[in-house]
Amino acid sequence: MKYAKSRAAFLALVLVCLGANCGLVGCLQPTSDNAPSAGQSVEPSRQLGANINPPSAPEEVVAELPQQRAEFETTLTRTEKDEEPLPEPPDGMFDIVHYESPAGELAAYLTPDPDDGKRHPAIIWITGGFCNSVGDTPWMESSLDNDQSARQYREAGIVMMYPTLRGGNGNPGQAEGLYGEVDDVLAAAEFLSEQTYVDPQRIYLGGHSTGGTLALLAAEMGGQFRAVLSFGPVHDVTGYGEAFLPIDLEDEQ
Repeated sequence: MKYAKSRAAFLALVLVCLGANCGLVGCLQPTSDNAPSAGQSVEPSRQLGANINPPSAPEEVVAELPQQRAEFETTLTRTEKDEEPLPEPPDGMFDIVHYESPAGELAAYLTPDPDDGKRHPAIIWITGGFCNSVGDTPWMESSLDNDQSARQYREAGIVMMYPTLRGGNGNPGQAEGLYGEVDDVLAAAEFLSEQTYVDPQRIYLGGHSTGGTLALLAAEMGGQFRAVLSFGPVHDVTGYGEAFLPIDLEDEQ
């Protein structure tokens, strides 16, 4: 129960930040009542948000990662595909759209254009599991201790995109154990940024469980996301084991 309450509180904070047109860190600014006066120094430990961002990786490492990844081709140990078609969403809740990724044309749920002439904040949400498919999770009511729908954002008026990934829902390609799927997420972000009712400067990325892990992996490869929200990821993907990853876990690279 304590977990559910804290998780709900965090979701509420995120909604406030999104509605305020700012990133999570950007919301945490000193108010006029506690801001230091001109010329007054503030101890680093007391600076609001001082410990929010971890130390940056060396620039040469950041620069090399995308190149190394582009030059590496993973070897799959088996073929995993899901041919189950994408379910039809409730009327008016989502459109079924298709976005182009390196694997081919992939399907996604997308909030329809509200037709109000405005550009809205948007979030790409990755549900949990390894099937690379999306079922009825985006609109199903769930308990707070295992809610993968992220419906709170939709209910708050934020544009939502739930992309299916390679090898899922009859898509081309096959599951790659969170490797090529990173490219699919980045392609979904590119597609979302091109929608006339989406603010490309306020595109967020979030995920639950395995989706949270994939969100973090995608965030390493590009800076186009305003913020990343990851619920229940793992620190080492090899921990999922060969039953879920169609790769040779003995190959360190």
